[in-house]
Amino acid sequence: MTDERKRLQETIGNLYTTFAPYVLRHPVEGCSCCILPSDQRRLADYPLHELPAENLREYAFSALTTWGDSDDFRHFLPRIFELAAFEPGHLLDLEIVFEKLRYAHWWE
Repeated sequence: MTDERKRLQETIGNLYTTFAPYVLRHPVEGCSCCILPSDQRRLADYPLHELPAENLREYAFSALTTWGDSDDFRHFLPRIFELAAFEPGHLLDLEIVFEKLRYAHWWE
């Protein structure tokens, strides 16, 4: 493992620790026309650090607009960053996903 990868993993571990107070509220509130019970289950099927990109993809795209609030987004943020770093391309368009930071008031 390279030093850079090791530092990145440590940084992501710190994100999990920092955002740990934002626990999963199941089901995550969402538009009942757009978000199905099966979509909700996919978010709760795994521990956060093991949540597959395909289970998180729809949420990451819809976060804060039709699915969940800022606290929900903060819960998933460490995993979103981890997947962006180690599995780029699996969360659809990262530009859209990272634009959600502004909606979630990242500076607070």
